[in-house]
Amino acid sequence: MLIYVRNGPESAGQEHSRAIVTIVLGDEYERVWELVCRDSWERYGREFGYDVIAIKAALDQSPRASARSPAWQKLLILSQSWSSRYERIVWLDADIIISPSAYDISSFVPNREQVGIASNEQISAVESHVYREKIHNIRMHPDEFARQSATSFGLRTAFEAFGIITDDPVEYNTGVLVLAPDLHADLLLDVYQRYEQSGPRYEQMPLSHTLQRAGILQFISPRFNWNIHIAIILGYIDTVVPEEFIRFLRNELRKAYFLHFPGSMPVLRMLADWREQANFVI
Repeated sequence: MLIYVRNGPESAGQEHSRAIVTIVLGDEYERVWELVCRDSWERYGREFGYDVIAIKAALDQSPRASARSPAWQKLLILSQSWSSRYERIVWLDADIIISPSAYDISSFVPNREQVGIASNEQISAVESHVYREKIHNIRMHPDEFARQSATSFGLRTAFEAFGIITDDPVEYNTGVLVLAPDLHADLLLDVYQRYEQSGPRYEQMPLSHTLQRAGILQFISPRFNWNIHIAIILGYIDTVVPEEFIRFLRNELRKAYFLHFPGSMPVLRMLADWREQANFVI
C-alpha cells in the first residue's frame, strides 16, 4: 500500500485491486491531511487491502474547473488512465479520520453495479429539531418543524437552482462513495459536464439526484460518514480546550467508522496545530 502524491499513481506502484482516493489541494490542506488523517488511512489500507491515493494537483485545470470548488474534482477520479486498474475505488473527502474499529466498507456493497453511500440517519427527528434551532439561533415550534420537514426544508428550491425539478428532493453527503470505475465513470463524468456550481454544496445535489434517479444507490451505515459538525452543535462542546475536545472527539470516533469534518477546516487546522505543538492526537 502506497501514498501517491501526483495526479495519480504509476502502474508500477499498485499493490492492491482496490484503492481509497482523495484530492488534497494546497499546502494547508496537505498539512492537515498529513498530520490529522493520513495515519488512520494507512492503517485501514493495510488492514483491508487498499492502495491510498492522495492526489495533490487538480485533475481538470481548465478555467471552468478553477472557477468551481475543488469538490467537483471527485467526479473525475474514475476517468483517469490509472482508474481502470482498480476493481473498486472508495472516494473519501480529505477531512475524514478513520476509526480503528471500522469495517471494510466495500463489503457492505457486494453488488459492483451499486454505488455505496451513507444513509441520512445519523440523528433522530428530535435531534434534527434541536440542531436547526441551534444553527439558526432561534426557537422553532414543533408544528413549524413538522411543516418544514414535510417540505424538506426548502431543498426543492435548492435543487431548482441546478435546473433539477423534482418532487422528491433528497440530498446525501457525497464525502464517502464506494464506486466501480468500469461501471460508474461515465455517470460521474456526466454530472461533472452537465451541471454548473450553484450554492454552497457544490456537486452534492446534482450527484445525489443523479444517483437516486439511476436507482443504483446501496445505503450503508451513517457510521461510515459521521458528521462531526452535527455532533459539535448538539454536544455544546468547547473546541478551544485541547484536553476536553480531544476526549470529545475520541468518544465520537468510537461511534463512527469514518469521522467526517465537513465545513470544519478551522477545527482540523486546530487539531493539526495541536499535534505539531504538543503531539495531541485522537
